[in-house]
Amino acid sequence: MNVHAINRPVAHFAGHLFIGTGIFLIFGGLSVGLALLVQCLSSIRLPELTLQTLSFVEQVILLADTVLYLSWIFISGIGLIKDMMK
Repeated sequence: MNVHAINRPVAHFAGHLFIGTGIFLIFGGLSVGLALLVQCLSSIRLPELTLQTLSFVEQVILLADTVLYLSWIFISGIGLIKDMMK
């Protein structure tokens, strides 16, 4: 088996991992920023419903981001294994 035949799928997987991690960090940062915003807004005594809604949105973003990131890695890993078996 040629070394280039092995390196190409690994490089492809590394690219997927790099891009996926970047997207994960962007959305994770938005979630953290929203959490900080909720803390600041709680000090100015906004209605509790507003704060709870924003906290819920923050948690949904973080959960969805994590699930999608892990599934992205899993699917890319399966693709890597398939490409290496060729």
